[in-house]
Amino acid sequence: MDRHQQMYSTVVHHNGQDYRNFLRQRVGSALKSRRREFIDRLRRIHSSTTSSRNPLDSTTDGCHQLMEERRHLLYSLLDDSEKEHLDLETLLHLQDQVLLEFENDISCITGSSSGMEIDEITCPLCSIGKLVLYGTVLCCSCGLRLDTQTDSISLASIGRSIREAETMHVHSGCSQPLRGSLMEQKTSVFGESLNSDSVSLLCLECPRCSFLEIVI
Repeated sequence: MDRHQQMYSTVVHHNGQDYRNFLRQRVGSALKSRRREFIDRLRRIHSSTTSSRNPLDSTTDGCHQLMEERRHLLYSLLDDSEKEHLDLETLLHLQDQVLLEFENDISCITGSSSGMEIDEITCPLCSIGKLVLYGTVLCCSCGLRLDTQTDSISLASIGRSIREAETMHVHSGCSQPLRGSLMEQKTSVFGESLNSDSVSLLCLECPRCSFLEIVI
């Protein structure tokens, strides 16, 4: 038995379940949950800053807090008793194994669907150009260049997100067309300006009502 598998089986006590499937489930569910929490909290930050005297400072502080929480995602998957037995190197090794399996799964899915025809998606920023995805970077001839920072994004999923946002907005009762916008904030890590993270999101918002939906 692999020493990491043996170690994880002993420490976590998952009743004989394969440790890779066990960890994959924990990481997957945690990432989905954190993604929803991240978007919900970002929406609340956006709403609360519309009436603030200095919305930039409030948004920056909020995004900084969110980025710090994201940094502790791996440790949050384990309880205190598990952390005592697992050092950071082992945690990162286990995470890398799971992420590698995710990448392989994604490659298989994208490879099997590569022959499928994908409808062109109009850029929500300029409403003229067509969106193009180069690896993880979403581009348009209007100048849009957004690094999605994930290989799991596809033009098809972006198109679905745009259509879902438009449908939700129509159901809200507002007839004003949505417009695209980029929401981007840079935050320093531990107060050091040399090390910073950037949160860049493609959004659809309504200039008339308070509707805001994050596409990516």
